[in-house]
Amino acid sequence: MLEYHRGVPDDHSVVSVSQSQEAERKRAYARSIADDASSVRLMQVVFASLVAFALLAFAAATSGWAQSTEDNQPALVPEATVEQMQTVIRAQIEAFRAEDAETAYSYASAPIKLRFPTAAMFVSMVQQGYPAVYSAQSYSFGDAALTPRGPAQRVELVAGDGQVWRGLYTFSENSEGDLRISGVFLLPENERQI
Repeated sequence: MLEYHRGVPDDHSVVSVSQSQEAERKRAYARSIADDASSVRLMQVVFASLVAFALLAFAAATSGWAQSTEDNQPALVPEATVEQMQTVIRAQIEAFRAEDAETAYSYASAPIKLRFPTAAMFVSMVQQGYPAVYSAQSYSFGDAALTPRGPAQRVELVAGDGQVWRGLYTFSENSEGDLRISGVFLLPENERQI
């Protein structure tokens, strides 16, 4: 607590702070810095975990990624589902290009929104972890399939730096029955476009 003393002969105000109060203020400041550092480390661990999970999921999803019918033929995805997946991907990429975070975020599934509760957090994650999606110069659609986790669409992306990426977008339905992006798994190709 600060103590103010008045009435010094030359009528100046004197403020005295005890040494223990100053030490406590420094400890509180050090704790706040440590808390900030812990938060950054936690975000780095979460990000690294998401990247590792994405790589494992991509490997698992592409090694036998489509559901099969009884005669071991891939299950066909209804054309309306393919069109809806491609519309959602296209709209989200265009929103990233326009730097429209809210619109880009609107195409994320509910579980993604639980992990990233604001559009700003979501866009930051995409910028850092999926720059090929965030800064796609161009993209083209590959085949689609039904997976055990829902419909999926292959996409080839050319990032802002010219690197070509193979992507797999997975989808889930929201409460209105619309498809939303539930995951994006990327692997780099060994080529760059000029």
